[in-house]
Amino acid sequence: MSFTRRKLLGVLLALAGSGAIMAQGPVWAAAQAYPARPVNLVVPFPAGGATDALARYLADGLSRKWGQPVTVDNRPGGGGLIGAQAIERAEPDGYNLLLTLTTMVQTPHLHAKPPYDPRTAFAPITRLGTSNLILVVHPDVPAKNLDEFVALVKANPGKYSYGSFGTGTSGHLYGHIFAKQQGLDMVHVPYRGEAPSVTDLLGGQVPAVIMSANGSKAHLATGRMRGLAVTGTSRADVLPDVPTFEELGYKNMATLGWYGLFAPPGTPTKLLISISRDVLDVLAAQEAREKLGALGIMLGGDGPQAFKEMVARDYDYWGKVIKDAGVKLE
Repeated sequence: MSFTRRKLLGVLLALAGSGAIMAQGPVWAAAQAYPARPVNLVVPFPAGGATDALARYLADGLSRKWGQPVTVDNRPGGGGLIGAQAIERAEPDGYNLLLTLTTMVQTPHLHAKPPYDPRTAFAPITRLGTSNLILVVHPDVPAKNLDEFVALVKANPGKYSYGSFGTGTSGHLYGHIFAKQQGLDMVHVPYRGEAPSVTDLLGGQVPAVIMSANGSKAHLATGRMRGLAVTGTSRADVLPDVPTFEELGYKNMATLGWYGLFAPPGTPTKLLISISRDVLDVLAAQEAREKLGALGIMLGGDGPQAFKEMVARDYDYWGKVIKDAGVKLE
């Protein structure tokens, strides 16, 4: 036996003698027995839309894999804040999880007193996938492309507004950044989720909306809305004919939003890794890629540590973007 292995064995024996390992027994046992009862999956947005669809697909797959019910618990409000804080306060035992969006790292920067620090207030499990957003307008808006829309809004200050799926969400921030950079006088209209914003756009109550690319697909096909540009560095797979902001020459609209899974702070690392593996196994199925890909979700995940590092990077990135844009919640 090598010196290193002998030394490690000695440390383990010493810990066992002191009761340190025995004290961790229930934690390890709980992780190995997980889940022994139903799991609650919180989605901080209303039912309907890609986020909810992803959550329900994942919940169904995990229910079959684990042999325990996994229920989707929609808790909309505050741009994702209400649902997130419910998980922040939950027991770190893996029975309450959060499926949310990039909003997680954006919201704190919008408040004078941040409601949480996503780098420490939650335990990242895995990134689930990414998606594009799209700027759409009602067909009565006399602009056939993005350049014409910019010119139209500039010629009519204060007349045109844009809706998003909530205050402080990516839709809101992208709209604000775009308007600020182009010198547009546009009022933001926040909704409690994507579905009500689309309803108002189709009804003519709001002329423009920033929404998920997939959510616009059917309406674009029937001519009930017009797509002007998508976020990201490449066109959305579900909307190959719609150009990106970047290729049209508009900056700071190239990042993609992500879907991620989190647990309460203090959740054992071994449990986080176990959940991550099971989640990624469910999403690795060809059916998942086809079904969720059709919703505009580009699946792709990683383990807790890699996701934790990504959360930290995105927290810093969006902090700078929000500060530069001067976005604050009143």
